[in-house]
Amino acid sequence: MKKYLFLLCVLPLAVTAQKNNADSIRYTMIKAAVHFYASDDTAFKKATEKTSGCIYPDYDCLLKFCQRNDLQGVDNKISSWNDKNYNSKEELDKLKNKILSEISANKKEYRTKLPGYDTLVSVMSTAVSAFRQSPVATPAGGAPGLDALKPGGGGNGQAMPNLLTWIALLAGIGSLLLSISLFKRRPKKESDMSGNAGSGSLDTTKLESKIAALPDQLLLKADISAMKTLEQKIADMETKLKQLEKRQQEHTNVSSNKTVQPQKKADTAAETAKPFYAKMPDQSNGFSNDIFRSEQNGEQVYEIAVAGNTATYWISNDPGAQYYALNDVNYILGRACTLSNQPFPNCRINTKQKGTLTKTTEGWAIANKAVVEFL
Repeated sequence: MKKYLFLLCVLPLAVTAQKNNADSIRYTMIKAAVHFYASDDTAFKKATEKTSGCIYPDYDCLLKFCQRNDLQGVDNKISSWNDKNYNSKEELDKLKNKILSEISANKKEYRTKLPGYDTLVSVMSTAVSAFRQSPVATPAGGAPGLDALKPGGGGNGQAMPNLLTWIALLAGIGSLLLSISLFKRRPKKESDMSGNAGSGSLDTTKLESKIAALPDQLLLKADISAMKTLEQKIADMETKLKQLEKRQQEHTNVSSNKTVQPQKKADTAAETAKPFYAKMPDQSNGFSNDIFRSEQNGEQVYEIAVAGNTATYWISNDPGAQYYALNDVNYILGRACTLSNQPFPNCRINTKQKGTLTKTTEGWAIANKAVVEFL
């Protein structure tokens, strides 16, 4: 009987002591990376969803998200990032660096300039800093892990492991109280009745008091503030992402009223009265012929009028192109434009003076930059 009681009391606590939150942190980083890949419209043109709604530890949900949005190769990356266990902050930091390195590998350095890249780095760094070897505490003000039982609960996907941890702890404490209760009810032997106080009898009242105080002591020792900070940061990032998606949808609705022909590559920068379009300069000093397009598709920021061996260019007034340029003004306008002032919320780009180009063997070199202002 004593052996069974000992196992019932000790095993839940022993299992709990070996837990850490590395698995949920890894899931958080992988999920953030998958969402970032989906935001890369250049590499994944067929991606229609920007967020998956997946929660820890559902990796199948992330794989299905990749299939729905034709994120070719990302499913293999999920498997490679999830191929081993991580048990220290140093190992998780190496995984973070590995993911960021693979994102910009194979001539994909432009991804570090995308609007969501800084948010991705912040999410992953915050997640790694939240690593704890001991059981992760749940936020103060509620029962541990209960948010995980609600749809979308838990914020960062770690609530369910917290719930299991607390169940194990409470099971251990309850088992100890049950053991004491059974001990107090056992028949006393004559040797116990003889008043042999010198042998050291068990003071069950004091032991019960100490065990009853264990939950409060555990809560005091848990790093609650760190988890609250992490959850708040992730909630703020999700709010910003939703706002960005809403703005993009509004601009898409405006541009959808126009009939847009399939995108066609201009065969050559031949002389023509109709302007060409380009997303941004693809050479250090100008545009190549390959980047010219004959139709506006909502992302072509520059309009270019060719006349013989010279050309003029200006910023398109198309709502979609304006929104695209305002997402990263320095990256898209910096090479070809001089800024009269700095952008501000809800502004638009106006061309004060058109830029000029000169034809070369490799394309079109910038002779004079365009001058733009923000209104």
